[in-house]
Amino acid sequence: MFCLLPHRSLPGRIVGGAWWFFTLIIISSYTANLAAYLTVERMTSPIESYEDLARQTKVKYGVIKLGSSKEFFEKSNMKIFQKMWKFMESNPDVLVDSVSDGVNRVRQSNRDYAFLLESTMNEYFNQRQPCNTVKVGPNLESGKGYGVATPPGSDLRDQINLAVLQLKEMDWIASLYRFWWEERGECGKMSKSKDVSYINFEDLEVILPVAIYGMPNPYVTSVIICQGSLTANSLGLDNVYGLFYLLAGALVTGIVLSVFEFIYRCAVDAKRAKVTAYNIFFLR
Repeated sequence: MFCLLPHRSLPGRIVGGAWWFFTLIIISSYTANLAAYLTVERMTSPIESYEDLARQTKVKYGVIKLGSSKEFFEKSNMKIFQKMWKFMESNPDVLVDSVSDGVNRVRQSNRDYAFLLESTMNEYFNQRQPCNTVKVGPNLESGKGYGVATPPGSDLRDQINLAVLQLKEMDWIASLYRFWWEERGECGKMSKSKDVSYINFEDLEVILPVAIYGMPNPYVTSVIICQGSLTANSLGLDNVYGLFYLLAGALVTGIVLSVFEFIYRCAVDAKRAKVTAYNIFFLR
């Protein structure tokens, strides 16, 4: 939209100039932000799964030096896990001594390190302060759990299996999960459950000492990474507040100058016509 007649008054020029300056900056900022966003998306895609980790080299990743997760990658027959293990072998500094060391490294890193650990521990640490980690993507393996080894033909195997089934039916295992993961979470992501059912330990009798070691906590490897890793920052309203203030200031200035100009013109015309400015004001 444009006008062939130029603004002759100073207020009109101020308002028009402020509007076009505002439009120019908004369009330039949007274009620059869009170009930066597309460049980041093309160069470093956000980490959303272990496949994304394997396809890039900017974000390093590792496991515990001695543990089942390391053994999983060493003995895996899947090409993607073999590729990830070769990366960890060629970069021994990505291996850590303990789960706590790995999580702390993720939190202290400049969003350039991911740690692979058991999914249950992953969920637990994500509910601890400072609440800057998140689990990404699906688990690396499924259908696996902790187990208790017994001698061949031992009666303990059946006793443990029955005890675990009874604990599951009594909702004792789920109650423990809700208590330690949800209710005691420090990050506010999980609300306190209203239907938590607590189990009386006296009701378990002799089942507890045997079954506590056979609790089927899921053992599956998953990825924990610092929140916001390798994501492009979008242009928010906070970045353009100044432009809106500038536009509003120019509009107010234009209105004030227009009022003064109108009063001045009324006074000049009244002097020429030899009438009062009041009459000129209403004639206009």
